[in-house]
Amino acid sequence: MQGYRLTPQRQVILEAVRRAGDHVTPEQVYETVHAQQPAISRATIYRTLDFLCEQRLITAMHWGGQMYYEIAGETPHHHLICRTCGGLEEIDRALIELLIESTLTGRSAGSGSAYSAGVLTPVATRGSAKG
Repeated sequence: MQGYRLTPQRQVILEAVRRAGDHVTPEQVYETVHAQQPAISRATIYRTLDFLCEQRLITAMHWGGQMYYEIAGETPHHHLICRTCGGLEEIDRALIELLIESTLTGRSAGSGSAYSAGVLTPVATRGSAKG
């Protein structure tokens, strides 16, 4: 955070995202932070999440009308989102690159993160057991 202070509010919000260990919504961050620091408002949470994204300390992903945040990793990664249950899994970047190279000659996965929709195995198994 060059040129910016890590204020106590920013620190507690960043820590809430880190402790979530997964993709977390702003409301989940608010609930965690509010339990420790009731004076921090939802508006502060949203502004700080945006600020932390700008500083590349966290990353954001929009899916199904909802924002999700996670601690920024060393390298971008991709996500598979289940169309049935909404579950979210990270996909290894090398696997995505291999898929793209094998299907689209001369293309690459790029440097950003991406997500794809599918059906997760446990949901697919439940669905086929019903039939």
